[in-house]
Amino acid sequence: MFCIVYALIGIPLMLLFMGQIGGWMAYTFKWFYSRVLCRWCRARRRDNELPPEQDRREKRIALDEIGKEKYMPTDMVMVPITVNLIVIFLFIFIGSIMFHLFEGWDPATSAYFCFVTLTTIGFGDYSPDASIKGFDKDPVALMMMIFTMSYCILGMTLLSMCLSLMQEQIVEKVQWMVGELGGGNSDEEMVKVSKDGRVNETPADRTGNELNFNEKRRSRRQDAYCVAEDEVEILDNDELQKENDYIIDMEEGGE
Repeated sequence: MFCIVYALIGIPLMLLFMGQIGGWMAYTFKWFYSRVLCRWCRARRRDNELPPEQDRREKRIALDEIGKEKYMPTDMVMVPITVNLIVIFLFIFIGSIMFHLFEGWDPATSAYFCFVTLTTIGFGDYSPDASIKGFDKDPVALMMMIFTMSYCILGMTLLSMCLSLMQEQIVEKVQWMVGELGGGNSDEEMVKVSKDGRVNETPADRTGNELNFNEKRRSRRQDAYCVAEDEVEILDNDELQKENDYIIDMEEGGE
């Protein structure tokens, strides 16, 4: 009875703890990706849009307000799915190496244990016995036990973070696909990059993160329609001219 009550209270508390830590990790990881990995792209966009005579030191990227940058704001940046998958595979790879050394398992078994544990599947066919034996007497065994517990808790939180970040990308892709198929309002996707002379400028109400595919497609269709109308009008004029020439020839022949 005690185990049931303990589990009913402990599991929600654990999930709440993991959710809070996962949210903090997601914010930190997105900040790192935007401010460090996307810094070069942000600088290139700034240099492309600023006039040549504009002093770049006055518009330094480091002076931007984090989250509301003028170019590629952090609040709008999404971590790609491939980056999240790489993080997950690297974490499982590190765990497989460590448990291979601790438990003597082969690399495939160690990777299998890490995957089953982090995804909370938990078949129970493998368990880290050598990593927790003798921890009360051996400092090395104590460090192994601390690593095992920390790896499992941090790994489940990291996996939850990556899945949450990938969910944002999947939802964005689905919305884009629905817009392409004509099943929704595509105005949110449109970001028109205007030109003032030779300088590209992103409008104030746009983020600069997306291309205006729909507007360009609509413009091309409209141009093609206008061309088709012009061609029909030209053909009609040609036919009318031919009929006029034929009538004149008939009248001259009758005279």
